[in-house]
Amino acid sequence: MKTNQPIHNSKRLPFCTECSLYGYEGEGYCFNCGKQFENDSSRNTAQCSACGNRTTHPMASFCPACGTRLHVESQLSILGNTMKTFVLAFLLCLTVRASADDVLQVRGRFLTTPCGDTVVLRGVNKMCIYDANDFGIPVIPEIKKTGANVLRIVWDKSGSAKELDRVIQATIDNAMIPMVEMHDATGDWNALPGVVDYWLRTDILAVVKKHSKYILVNVANEPGDFTVSDKTFLSDMMAAITRFRNTGVTAPLILDATGYGQNIDVLLTMASYLTNHDPRHNVMYSVHLYWDPKYFADRENLLMAKLENAVTNNIPLIVGEFTGCYTDDPNSTDDLWKIIIEKCAQYNIGWLPWEWGPGNGIYENGKDPVLFPKMDITSDGKFTTIKDGWAKEVVLTSQYSIKNTSVTPEYIVRKGECPTTAIEENVPLQQIQVAPNPANSYITIHHAEQVVHITITNSIGEQVCELNTIYNDCMINTQGLASGVYTITIRTATTTINRSILIQH
Repeated sequence: MKTNQPIHNSKRLPFCTECSLYGYEGEGYCFNCGKQFENDSSRNTAQCSACGNRTTHPMASFCPACGTRLHVESQLSILGNTMKTFVLAFLLCLTVRASADDVLQVRGRFLTTPCGDTVVLRGVNKMCIYDANDFGIPVIPEIKKTGANVLRIVWDKSGSAKELDRVIQATIDNAMIPMVEMHDATGDWNALPGVVDYWLRTDILAVVKKHSKYILVNVANEPGDFTVSDKTFLSDMMAAITRFRNTGVTAPLILDATGYGQNIDVLLTMASYLTNHDPRHNVMYSVHLYWDPKYFADRENLLMAKLENAVTNNIPLIVGEFTGCYTDDPNSTDDLWKIIIEKCAQYNIGWLPWEWGPGNGIYENGKDPVLFPKMDITSDGKFTTIKDGWAKEVVLTSQYSIKNTSVTPEYIVRKGECPTTAIEENVPLQQIQVAPNPANSYITIHHAEQVVHITITNSIGEQVCELNTIYNDCMINTQGLASGVYTITIRTATTTINRSILIQH
């Protein structure tokens, strides 16, 4: 669905009954079909109580003469059922600035920035703690070349606060969200309290709060095995949430599933209780999809059903890990990733493959390591050595890849600042202002420069709308777009800017 018909905001707009489109004031013929306009004087929809002016456009919210808010009678049907998108010149002056206390916030099942942008996580895992010489910092710029908007930083209690601060800062400097996970409780539920103790240690807590604008706190990687009961998971995670919030941590908490991260049912069952327990309602849930068909029958259909369950119940779920082989056989091939990235694109669910590499394997004291090179996305940490096969498709070449679906929010690019007006900064405005976000029936767009072209694409890169316009301010009807995350590309004579928007019906 594409349209390129701008609509001008004025006191009398000619209306085409053939196209169901408004034209420009003073023109006699429709610019789209050439039909002569009818007299539109009967289409007035609202009168301003302050100045008495009547406005003709049914979506006008403010009087064009004096700016008073109008009580508009809904007459959207006159625009016609076939018109999915329209543009209305409409003055929007919206300034949003993040404060020092702002953090990323979960709203419904989506992660949002303080500027209102929705973030669908697309990135990779990196075993920073095991790169003892440099903690993986030199390869972080290589990871950003993929277009990733998040980096899951593998850490454990051996790491110092100074080292953790360096890794987080390097991630932020490369315009990615730092998602830090603690590896000590992997498969060991009894280790969970000690992991929380580490997070809340004075020096580590200071690092978390220093980077609170950006950080995602992945409390514990894959805590516990399949014997951990739902009741135990609920009670102990509630206790952990309470400890974090009582010490002033406001950032999102990400909770991995039990069963080495694979038990998605415990997340689907307990998510609402845990979110409601959190006074900030700022919790996400992560499943690791190492679903071996020996243990997960009909796993493709099972996965689709579980993801649909999460969407239906508004659960903020992400896929924190998956890879290209089975975890007990380094020579195996696992193609579940194809379903994962396709369905996650369909449902706007974040995901992060395991792992940037190299060096994946099983390391046990006194034994030679069993290497799993198929898990390595790269052979030496460089972008140029991304491996052929599942790694290259997930990261670069698939239509659902990181490169093709990841959007980095302006809040992260600008290091915690939202777009501001030229009046405040006394400099030209270079960012777009889009509101509301999330949106339902419409979005409004403002730019200090004249906007000449707008496109909207969905999460898999399909263009669903194209508009040519000549205004600084636009209103776009989104009722014809399915719920999901979209990228809006706005072009002026000098700039091209991408913004993400969440449509929720």
